[in-house]
Amino acid sequence: MPFRPLNPDKDMQLNTDNQSFGMAAFSLPGRSARMLFKGSISGLTDNTILKEGKPGFVMAPFGKELPVLWLEAEDIQEITHLSRSDLIAGAESPSGIQGQRIHQADRDEYLTQVAHIRDLINAGQAGKVVLSRQILIPATGAHKPAALFNMLCDLYPDAFVYLAAFPGYGTWAGATPETLIRFRESSIRTMALAGTRDVQSGAEWSAKEHDEHAIVSRYIVDHLQQQGCTGITATSPYTVKAGRLEHLRTDITALSNIQQMPSVVNALHPTPAVCGLPTLNAEAMIRQTEKHDRTYYTGYLGPVWAGEISLFVNLRCMQMINDGVLVYVGGGLTALSDPAAEWEETRLKSTTLLPVIEKMQNLAD
Repeated sequence: MPFRPLNPDKDMQLNTDNQSFGMAAFSLPGRSARMLFKGSISGLTDNTILKEGKPGFVMAPFGKELPVLWLEAEDIQEITHLSRSDLIAGAESPSGIQGQRIHQADRDEYLTQVAHIRDLINAGQAGKVVLSRQILIPATGAHKPAALFNMLCDLYPDAFVYLAAFPGYGTWAGATPETLIRFRESSIRTMALAGTRDVQSGAEWSAKEHDEHAIVSRYIVDHLQQQGCTGITATSPYTVKAGRLEHLRTDITALSNIQQMPSVVNALHPTPAVCGLPTLNAEAMIRQTEKHDRTYYTGYLGPVWAGEISLFVNLRCMQMINDGVLVYVGGGLTALSDPAAEWEETRLKSTTLLPVIEKMQNLAD
């Protein structure tokens, strides 16, 4: 078995109260039901738990420095809304991850980083690189994760909305539009989601955005083929709305079996939509450029439940820490990237969460 207990010396700074008990509330895209899982948590060395089909909730990091978190669903409830009484101890006052680097790049710094990576791409060192930044919202009162989750569910019914509290790893919440993989009865559903524009822009999709999307689509199809998946089909790209943003999306289906799910997930993660291509080159450039740690941002997460594995890319997300709230945003860079436009894209992506956080801060307890 790949289980290992959470280790405060090697893995993280644990909350000593309820240190092995976590919770995850979530709402699947297009479904009105809201679910609440509670149970013991473990840090895993890999994701092979997926093929066992046990009910639970998984949260995997972007890189390999942190463990895959697994919540064994010992208590499963369908809820109409999440209340403060549903939260585990420490969910509203979470600690940050031990040793995590926090850095808020301003506009000038981000534009310089974009231009530098674009130059490296033009020099042939990569085809695409996804650069991210953190936005730190100082604490102005107690966190209100239950109210935040309920509001995100109401605002974004077509996204995967979640609130996950893992002692020592903080409380995370988000409304991600991107599916990594949905598996049920030998059928795989996934998507390529890349290219972003303002709903109100009225602009056509640019060559840069079509290029970015095509890179992701080809990557997913190629890697499903390499994993021995059969019956692979892909739609033509089409436009979907996510809050104030629109994206290019291609739906991809295939056939496989549950024993293959850990390796299929590993083959897809991280996709070019969150890392770049070639993967190793892009990841090295990300680590050399970003001054913050992504931890679980651009990892994947979701429930294993009711005969289905539902995993989503951890985008449009936030991490609650003692000092406030960290919002993560990013964008894909290619040889055609314009630094000012890339900054604007991250600003637009932040509008998924920033207005909601502001409302939470103004709510009376």
